[in-house]
Amino acid sequence: MKVLLVAINTQFVHASPVPWYLKAACRGLREIAFSVKEFTINDRHAHIVAEILLQRPDVLAISCYIWNYEMVLKIVPDIKKILPDIKVLLGGPEAEFSPQPWFCDAVLTGDGEVSLPNYFGMQPSVADPFLEDFELHRIAAKAICEAGAGKIVYLETVRGCPYQCSYCLAPQTGRVRKLPMSLVKELIDVFMNADVRQVKFVDRTFNADRTRAVEILRYIFETDAHRKEAGKQSPQSWHFEVAGDLFDEELFALIALLPPGLVQFEIGVQSLNAEVLQDAVRVTDTESVLANISRLVNTKRCLVHADLIAGLPGEDMESFQRGFDQLHATKPHQLQLGFLKVLKGTTLAKRAAALGLVWSDNAPFQVLQTAQMSWDALQQLTRIEEMVERCWNNGRFTDTIELLAKGQFFAFYRELDEAIGDARALPMSASSMAIALDTYAQKHCNAEESEAVRRTVLIDLLTSCFPVKIPKELRYELPLKKMFAAISRQAEVVFGKTRTHFEPISAHEVLVLDCEQKDPVTGRFRYFVLPTKSFQQTEFPSNVVQANQSL
Repeated sequence: MKVLLVAINTQFVHASPVPWYLKAACRGLREIAFSVKEFTINDRHAHIVAEILLQRPDVLAISCYIWNYEMVLKIVPDIKKILPDIKVLLGGPEAEFSPQPWFCDAVLTGDGEVSLPNYFGMQPSVADPFLEDFELHRIAAKAICEAGAGKIVYLETVRGCPYQCSYCLAPQTGRVRKLPMSLVKELIDVFMNADVRQVKFVDRTFNADRTRAVEILRYIFETDAHRKEAGKQSPQSWHFEVAGDLFDEELFALIALLPPGLVQFEIGVQSLNAEVLQDAVRVTDTESVLANISRLVNTKRCLVHADLIAGLPGEDMESFQRGFDQLHATKPHQLQLGFLKVLKGTTLAKRAAALGLVWSDNAPFQVLQTAQMSWDALQQLTRIEEMVERCWNNGRFTDTIELLAKGQFFAFYRELDEAIGDARALPMSASSMAIALDTYAQKHCNAEESEAVRRTVLIDLLTSCFPVKIPKELRYELPLKKMFAAISRQAEVVFGKTRTHFEPISAHEVLVLDCEQKDPVTGRFRYFVLPTKSFQQTEFPSNVVQANQSL
């Protein structure tokens, strides 16, 4: 018998751990040949069908989530037409909580490491394979790393979530189960030795157990350091989903020791309205969340990603705008403005209609309007989200945004969206956005402020996007050839011997860019600024150098 385990991921850069765990769980079934195929939702549906049919499997097992279920509903009927006797097994949350489609022979629920072997008549050797079958994790980890070479891979050391958020499916996974630390460290070693881009811990609320979080982070830090001393490669970064109010001094002390860029934290803020959070069964100390995000950013050691959810029951536009401005002021490197999804199987889904929620029947089941927010209001937030993505989350114009917004970030993004108008529907290059920001400044600022904004726009553009052609609308002309020798000498003093680029950023200043060294957290090139009045000097006094913080 041939069994094909299929994963359909959101992007090519992501490698799913699920089929490899399922294959490892069925290793005792010697008479069955298990194989794995991974696709993405961006693949043509005909391509996926053809690739599966070429395998001629007897059993097709697919993991179903909100991002791929519509694709599953398209591809499997075509497969059934060519292979009418094929058995189709579906698993995952979307299959578990949706009506069983006609082409599905069985829906597997609960832990797949139990339900899939059971389907083939095999009883696991232990009661809880996730918690007790150490070899399962060892086999799966090696397979995940081999299949995920050069990609983002996932590591699960805790299953279940200590919280009961009404909009989330995590509470449906049952009690919290934690792998023993000895096995966790063994698995980290496997991922450390792999040629993967990034390791994302699947663990829900990684720092809910603070002692465990510190021990894991310290082990990653020390192991990574030893490997680098030995000249060995490691994953570029390790990503963790954390609660913003659960950081303590021991954890901050450890973060202060980490090399910049080694760790990323994703913080689910969701809302800064205490009543809204209480209704969503999301107990959070919002003051601590804001203080800790700001503190994490200021360490300059880790990338910080913060999430807000628009459309939560009880939150109106005024409340959301206030929370958005408060969160933005902490300067997370990425601020994701997401929208509530009414997921089947959640506590929220059972109450949604009574709460006045209206949502789409199509994946990802996004809210369309609420009792507090109209469809038009949510559409405005969609446009603001686009502005945040184009200016802030990509790291391109962060200093410019701070200069223009003056703390009123929500209002600024709304005005910027209106200023851009229909152009928002088109792809915008970094240079095009630079022009749009400069044009906005000319309309909303006085002459002195406009000049400061243009200068900042140029610094942002060059340090985040080099090599980039400066738009003629923003270009300053200075006799750089005459100044080349003097600027080069100062560049070598500041940067050492490295490739540099010079660019006028005002009528009397030149930006000097280090083209080879980037900040590991922000991804920006190092730079400093020289006033033209100093170009005639053979020696540059230190007070004429304005440099970015990474120097």
